[in-house]
Amino acid sequence: MLTDDPTAPLILVVEDDDSHADLIRRSFWETSEKFCLVRVGTLGAARDAIERHPPDLVLADYFLPDGEGSDLLQTVKGLCPIVLMTSQGNERVAVDVLKGGAQDYVVKSPVVFAAMSNIVQRTLREWAFIQGKMRAEEALRVHQIELELQNEELCRAQAELATSQARYFDLYDLAPVGYLTLSEKYMIQEVNLAAATMLGVVRGSLVKEPISRILLSRDLNIFFRQRTLCLETNSPKVWEMRLLRADGSTFWAHLQVTPAENGECWITFSDITERKQTEEEKLLLERQLQQAQKLESLGVLAGGIAHDFNNILTVIVSNCFLAMERPEMAGKLIPEIEKAANRAAELCRQMLVYAGKSLPFMGAVDMAVLVDDMLKMLKPTISQNAVIKSCFAADLPPIRGDVGQLRQIIMNLVINASEAISERQGEIRVSLTETVVAEGQSETDHLGIVIAAGPYVCLEVTDTGCGMDDESKQRIFEPFYTTKFTGRGLGMSAVLGIIAAHSGALQLTSRPGHGTTFKVLLPVQFSGSAGDGLLQPLPRAPWQGSGTILLVEDEPQVLMVTKTMLEGLGFTVIEAADGKEALEQYQKNAEGITLVVTDIGMPVMDGYELVPRLKALAPDLPIIISSGFGDMPVALRIAAGEAAGYLNKPYSFEQMQEVLKNTVESRPGNPHFNPKEQDSQ
Repeated sequence: MLTDDPTAPLILVVEDDDSHADLIRRSFWETSEKFCLVRVGTLGAARDAIERHPPDLVLADYFLPDGEGSDLLQTVKGLCPIVLMTSQGNERVAVDVLKGGAQDYVVKSPVVFAAMSNIVQRTLREWAFIQGKMRAEEALRVHQIELELQNEELCRAQAELATSQARYFDLYDLAPVGYLTLSEKYMIQEVNLAAATMLGVVRGSLVKEPISRILLSRDLNIFFRQRTLCLETNSPKVWEMRLLRADGSTFWAHLQVTPAENGECWITFSDITERKQTEEEKLLLERQLQQAQKLESLGVLAGGIAHDFNNILTVIVSNCFLAMERPEMAGKLIPEIEKAANRAAELCRQMLVYAGKSLPFMGAVDMAVLVDDMLKMLKPTISQNAVIKSCFAADLPPIRGDVGQLRQIIMNLVINASEAISERQGEIRVSLTETVVAEGQSETDHLGIVIAAGPYVCLEVTDTGCGMDDESKQRIFEPFYTTKFTGRGLGMSAVLGIIAAHSGALQLTSRPGHGTTFKVLLPVQFSGSAGDGLLQPLPRAPWQGSGTILLVEDEPQVLMVTKTMLEGLGFTVIEAADGKEALEQYQKNAEGITLVVTDIGMPVMDGYELVPRLKALAPDLPIIISSGFGDMPVALRIAAGEAAGYLNKPYSFEQMQEVLKNTVESRPGNPHFNPKEQDSQ
């Protein structure tokens, strides 16, 4: 509890953030011990407060308006412990400040603020123990010198030494850290009260017991190896492992083994279970932030996707109307309808890629077509103050890449450029050129690493926005680093990862007030032309089959169209509206059914349940899976051998024909199939 009692420990809180200071104060309201809190907001005020009334502990923010909290280490000069706080964890800074004399270093979070009173109490106990131990050791050293120099006072010095030793052992016994003494033969010889309490035993019950009593069997070899290294190198060994309580439960411990004499060693440990739980919670939070970034990207694209879909639907509806009104124009109108539908299917695939529901596909990519499509999509979503201008070199060679991941690069760079322009009037220039890095040329990326020689397609995105200082340029690709109020700090980190996965390189130039330029170099790995990323119809092969196909589809219109196409390929079709009906139909017509084409998402019984049940009835029955939910789950089932082929909705007649042909011809010994090659006339 907080009090004005002058005898209560005085805690000096150095924090310029009022909300953080309030959270720290609240953590002391419910504690049973009394504390007196004094809060200041600057480094200078903290120094004045320490000179006027030295505190028992200083709790300081690392970043202050007029300096760093670590500067107070020189002010207190070891007179009291200092606990430094920071909003951004940095392992290097933590090591430096602890080496510099700080007692502890914590990363601000709701959990840490709630536990701040416990942290302070623990630190004060540790400080008292350390100071007491130092005083005891100093007393021992003084007495030893006196024994050597003043033989006439030997008796009195021995008495004083005994008193000091007793005081030391009192401190040893009352210390909040567990202490054990281990013999050469791994037997426990001494146990302090804290160790017995943490292990849930009576202290005497551990004496002369093997160390294996408090270790998990799987960790015995780790402990023995560390203890051997400790004795061989004559230096302490520190690590983390679980220790076993008397009731069979375990807890995480920070363990240190220190060599002693005659093959013995001292073991010190402390309970770090709470810290481990905090680390696990942090890891979970990071995963949630990564998912949030993905959803944020989808949100940014939603406007552009909706805009494109509405345009596509307008083309389809208008051409359908014209085809009905003017049947003589059907030959010209239907290809336009098919082209629009293919573009809609590609937009769906793109969204599935961003959502992680589709496998990455590396193929030949025409960057000019890809960038142009993305710019059309992004224009409705970015700030109206930003004007996008594009310039693409002619006859650019294709690159090898995943279209979905390359779209993410373009999206992040253009959106970042738009946000850099913010509310001012500005311009985003996007260009594509072909460049060659010659052998021996010292062309480097943003980290100063030499770029591999070879031909590249260079994507350059330049904005006239606010620019970046040196710190932002150095940290922009760090995960969770962001200069935006609502950002997640994962976009540019993802961009760098995608570029690396494509064996590319990135260059960055920026100055405050002069805008920013990103250059993405993607290696040319293909000769010839690349597709435009849309679903292209496969060339129609003069092929037909025969036999009976069990068609499982819950959507009546899809069922009707698919049945018509299958009958056009020479097959007899048995219909089923869901998995349960399909099983019934198969059991009635098992001898005649030669192949199954089934949807994945269906009511009553879906395809994921139907496929293994059909395989249990007929292991050699070929099954083709059809799905509109993305490739990932289905591809995994194909890889496991459950499916003979896959049709990604929407599919054309030519695509269905190709999948059926591959399935049929891969089973030449099956007497049910009778494929027929026809003349192309």
